Amino acid sequence: MKLDYDVQHLPGSLRDWNRLVIAVSEAPDDTVETFYLERKSPIDLSSPDGKFAVAKAILAFANRDPEVVAPFFDGRALIVIGVDKGTVAGMRRIEDHQLVAALKPYLGDDEESPRWKAERHRVDDQNDVLIIVVDAPRPGDPIFTLRQQFNKHLAGKVFTRSSTESVQADHRAMQMLMRRLLARHKDFEVTVALGAEDIRRYTWDPKVLEPLLEAERRRYLRQLPSREPADPNRT
Repeated sequence: MKLDYDVQHLPGSLRDWNRLVIAVSEAPDDTVETFYLERKSPIDLSSPDGKFAVAKAILAFANRDPEVVAPFFDGRALIVIGVDKGTVAGMRRIEDHQLVAALKPYLGDDEESPRWKAERHRVDDQNDVLIIVVDAPRPGDPIFTLRQQFNKHLAGKVFTRSSTESVQADHRAMQMLMRRLLARHKDFEVTVALGAEDIRRYTWDPKVLEPLLEAERRRYLRQLPSREPADPNRT
């Protein structure tokens, strides 16, 4: 099912976030979920099951192909927690430091960890819709792995998001992630322009400047049209 919201860009205002939450909640089934959006009913983030469910989704969204996901939410992915079919119940409010602590065992908190942040849609004095925004994948990103074992899922496992669910990466996904890891911006150019008004003081060495001026003079003379020698018999 197509989401009743323009998914090209990430919401830029509180009003836009509210519209997105309503659109996600109004979807009658889970077909609204895709490789850039996951909808979850309220989760207990104090439980191991709840922590792992969110961490797994973050890892999967972080391990996507940058080119494929670029047209949606500016490459980002959203995990909207606390909405269900036709309801916006929210979940028990959780502070950022509590959220980071809950997910850290599975995600880590270093350069090899996924990049994400939390947005919130207030429901009442105690409950929010929690929106995890997973940053857009970039060429050169590491392969993000599960840091701590959970039940049958061993540390080092790789999840990705192929379509509507977070799954273990198969050989095709691993090849894509290895290409992403090895990708770098090969070349770049820098152009520096300096206006005369920016110059306050300068010096030069005649030993360097005079040969340059002489070389330029000779180059200019070589470009001039040649002149025919004067005819001594002409009057």
